[in-house]
Amino acid sequence: MRRGGYSGVVLDLEDQARGDTAILVAAIRSIGGAARRAGATTVAVAIPAADTAAYPTRIFFPAADAAVVMLYDEHWSTSAPGPIATPDWVRRTLAQRVADVGADRLIAALPLYGYLWRGAQAGEPLGFTDARRAASQANVELSRDPSSISLHALEPGVWELWMTDAELLRVLVDQVTGLGVRRIALWRLGQEDPDVWRVLRP
Repeated sequence: MRRGGYSGVVLDLEDQARGDTAILVAAIRSIGGAARRAGATTVAVAIPAADTAAYPTRIFFPAADAAVVMLYDEHWSTSAPGPIATPDWVRRTLAQRVADVGADRLIAALPLYGYLWRGAQAGEPLGFTDARRAASQANVELSRDPSSISLHALEPGVWELWMTDAELLRVLVDQVTGLGVRRIALWRLGQEDPDVWRVLRP
């Protein structure tokens, strides 16, 4: 904290089980306390959007100052192909967290990336430029799926991809702010559609 001059820390402790909650909170309290003594003004904990069994929202407070709700991987690398984050799923999962602790304690983390699945192999994360290149090289259309607002392309029998772009991000931001959550995080920078910065401009 001191060497980097950081003002805060995000603890991303994944793959927890329901029985791990007590030790998880103890770890956050211990690491967060050390971070505060080193100058941190904010200690946040990243939590999966939909896993309220292993990550019940209320248990993280007051050990943490905020929870970063990871509103992505509705479909993940080892799942069947599908959208990374649909507006309905984002609204539904975030609404449950808001009902638990209120909007002011939450940070909504939204995706900037996509996945490309090849047959039975795990999906490969890819950025916006990669998605456009893959579609162009396969001579297939990268088009908007109307039900999820996501970009989608398919080379039959070879691969399928789903991608986030500025239009989807705009819709997701509307869902988040409609629930009263005003702080937004992005995962991950460097993979985004360049137009997302126009969406996020105050």
